[in-house]
Amino acid sequence: MKKTIIALGGGYFGESVDTYESYSGDKSKDNYDNSTKPIDKMVIKATGKPTEDGKHNLELYIEAFKKQYEGLGATVSVLNLITDNPSDEDIESMILGADAIYVSCGSSYLMIEEWRKRGVDKLLRQAYNKGTVISGLSAGAIAWSKYCNSDSFYANKSSRLEALGWINALICPHYDSESYRQESFKNMIKETPELVGIALDEHAAIEIINDEYRIHSYGPGGKAYKCYWKNEEYFTEEITSIDGFKPLEKLINKT
Repeated sequence: MKKTIIALGGGYFGESVDTYESYSGDKSKDNYDNSTKPIDKMVIKATGKPTEDGKHNLELYIEAFKKQYEGLGATVSVLNLITDNPSDEDIESMILGADAIYVSCGSSYLMIEEWRKRGVDKLLRQAYNKGTVISGLSAGAIAWSKYCNSDSFYANKSSRLEALGWINALICPHYDSESYRQESFKNMIKETPELVGIALDEHAAIEIINDEYRIHSYGPGGKAYKCYWKNEEYFTEEITSIDGFKPLEKLINKT
C-alpha cells in the first residue's frame, strides 16, 4: 500500500485580497490563487482520482480552500473539531472515508492536543496506512514529525513541540519568512542530537511516499534544508528539488 505525506512549509489560498498580503507585499489576485496551487494539484493527483485543470479568518480560509480544491475537481468536506464539535462517529466516517486529508495552519499544540483527546491521531494513522494522502501547510505540515518547531505559545518565538512521530526528524515551517525560527531550530536540534532537522521555506514542500522523498519549490526562492549537529559543529545543507525520489533514510541520517 502506497503511503503518502505532502508537507508544505507555508503559503496562502487568497483568504482576503484586502487584508491578507503575500510575504512580498504583492496584493495581486493572481498571486494569491497561485501560491500553493502546484502542490494542491499534486495532492489531488496523488489520490489517483480524476482531476481538472485580512487576516487569517477561519471562514475566509475555508471558503478560499474549498474554491481552490473544488476548482481542481475535488469534493471538499470540512472537519472542524472545536467549533462544530462533531460526534465520534462523524469524525471516524469523514477521516476514514477521505481520499486525501489536508490539515490547515494554526496552533500546532492545540491541534495535536485535540487530536489526542478525540482519538483523531489514531484515525489519521489508520487512514494513512490504508493509502489516504496526508497533506498540510504549516502546523499541518509539521504534525507528522517526531518534534516540530512551533510558535504556539509565544508570538515571534518558537519552541520544540512533540508531534505524532511518523517521520523520525524535526521539521520547521516558514524557515525563510519567519527568521526567528532559524536560531531556535538550531538550538532544538542541538538538544535532540540524535535527530536531523528538515527546514522548509515559505514555498517549499517535502513529498514522502513510503520510504522515499523529494522536494518541491512552488514559489520564488522556496528551498528546503537538512540541518544537524556533528562533532560540535552545526551543518545546514540545501536539499535540491528533483524530479525523481531519493531514499528517506539518507535524509534523516547525518551520514
